[in-house]
Amino acid sequence: MDLPTYRQQQAHKFYEQLSHSTSPLFLGWKSAEEPLPQIGGEPRGVSGYPYRGDNAVFLMMAAREHGFTSPYWMTFDQARACGGSVKRGELGTKILSWTGKEGEYKPVLMSVFNGAQLSGISFPPPRELMEEAQRVRQAGLDSLVPPRKRRPSPLNYVARLRERMNECFPEEIHEQSRAQSALRRELAMMTACARLGLPREVDGALALALKPFAAMRPNWREVVEAIDDAGRALSDLGILPLMF
Repeated sequence: MDLPTYRQQQAHKFYEQLSHSTSPLFLGWKSAEEPLPQIGGEPRGVSGYPYRGDNAVFLMMAAREHGFTSPYWMTFDQARACGGSVKRGELGTKILSWTGKEGEYKPVLMSVFNGAQLSGISFPPPRELMEEAQRVRQAGLDSLVPPRKRRPSPLNYVARLRERMNECFPEEIHEQSRAQSALRRELAMMTACARLGLPREVDGALALALKPFAAMRPNWREVVEAIDDAGRALSDLGILPLMF
């Protein structure tokens, strides 16, 4: 598969899941310790770092589509290096990687397999947070509500996060523009709640708000730009990825 075909196929899947309300954006959770429990959690690589950008979203989509229950993903060679193997008949999920030297990196496609597709590997419990990750999480929470004698409740943090995302991606006049802003807000909200260990409740009107975007099916670049914009908004706020 070449890169343009991959981009088009991923965009098509993205619009299909939005249209049928099966996108990870429509997943909510109550337990702060188990974000995105329906798909095993935020996608993580063998290094312990979560995947980011469009790779993270597309792996979430693949987990949703195939019912994968592990947050861990790795290549065939990584699985073998860990003493494991890919189960017979399992197919990999394509993601983008980068090769080359600084200033000359080029995108290449590679296949990764979910932990549920592997055997012979003992994965660490997904809930465990390293000390550094705990500090990163707390810094993200503090960026929303400055530290006080009495710590805000999770719902207080979520409410403030929603306010900040509304500031970053305000309501627009035209229907299509409103849908584009709503998409960016929800991508950022989903990722932030997962990183910060906050519950997520999905607005029942979200499907209607995103319908114009899914119906129009713009160029695949709009999908990637929406994901990147959401990621930049979180970085600007200081809500950073955690290492597991």
